[in-house]
Amino acid sequence: MLNEWLSILFFDLDDTLCNYKSAKEKANIRINRQLMNYGIDIHLFKEKYISNEVKLMNSFLEGKLNKIEYRTRRYSDILNFFGVNNVDEKAKELNLIFMEEGNIKIKIFDDVIPFMKKIKKAKKKIAIITNGPTDGQMSKLKVTGLLDYIDHIYISEEVGAAKPSKVIFNFAMHDLGALPKESVMFGDNIKEDIFGAKSVGMSAILVNRFNKNINYNNQIKNFFELDNI
Repeated sequence: MLNEWLSILFFDLDDTLCNYKSAKEKANIRINRQLMNYGIDIHLFKEKYISNEVKLMNSFLEGKLNKIEYRTRRYSDILNFFGVNNVDEKAKELNLIFMEEGNIKIKIFDDVIPFMKKIKKAKKKIAIITNGPTDGQMSKLKVTGLLDYIDHIYISEEVGAAKPSKVIFNFAMHDLGALPKESVMFGDNIKEDIFGAKSVGMSAILVNRFNKNINYNNQIKNFFELDNI
């Protein structure tokens, strides 16, 4: 599936290399305990949180909110709905729980390091293209040991553009002096990672770890499926 003409392999971070799904689940278990202490219906909170968080994240990626506003409001907006006291304090507490589980205790998938070693042995470059706040994404890279293998990192907050925009993909390739035909993108999100990469002429492989029902031919469940690079 991968060929010798490749010189640079680009990777998404969350749920491609890091198990962000599991980290969020662990964070939500702890957050739910706090919500129950506040007397809040955790199911109603979750329902409102999901839709609100998506809107806030999009606003952050578009530069309409800074990361402090995004991180605070994803909890304070909902806490205000429930009319609890000391909203700012509680929002900060919930956010710290999420940040600890999502950015500090997060784990990588078992197939990642063996694949990274194989890429380095083949003398190819590894780069990350990821959406999100710089501090959070860099924390994940550090605590998982991925920094030992990665040559270049492109984070939406720093670049000023987010996947699936052509801007962040073109910025990364220009910075590396790479051509689309020499590059491949691995990611779990069909819109952001796959369509985004293909929009600038890159090859793209969907890493479908959680068996999402996605109609896309070029997909794998994990990196163990790739015998050669």
